Amino acid sequence: MTERNKNQKLPQNTNAALQEVMNAILGLQKIYEFENEALMAADTKKFLEIQDDKLQAATTYQSYMAQILGRKDELANLDPHIKEKFKSIQKEFSELSDRNLVAIQRMQRCTEMVGETLRNAAIRSVKSQRGFNYAENGSFVDNKKRGLSSGLSETA
Repeated sequence: MTERNKNQKLPQNTNAALQEVMNAILGLQKIYEFENEALMAADTKKFLEIQDDKLQAATTYQSYMAQILGRKDELANLDPHIKEKFKSIQKEFSELSDRNLVAIQRMQRCTEMVGETLRNAAIRSVKSQRGFNYAENGSFVDNKKRGLSSGLSETA
């Protein structure tokens, strides 16, 4: 998708306009498929490389859908074949979008679990180190009873 496509107006002919919308849907759908593959393979490099294209494709899709919805009175006169094709593509896209959202949520949960594991390992490491603290009066303070801040408003 180019910058030009993002701001492009749909053709006046309703059938041609709907065909452009379907092309935008298919383009975004292809990007979602690549993104889902990257997520399933835990390939963060591939996932991140796709994001600029995804943003452009999503912006084009959003622009086209807003334009076509603004012309909904014209949709009643559509070629029935194109209308059915559009419904089918839209249904497939909706299902793929749902799978994509689930994959992204799974990735977020995995990332949170890795972060939690790292934070807990850091806390255990610091607690296992023997340190010496002295109170204001110079007496030794047992640091095993001392809390440790993990930086996330949490004390271990």
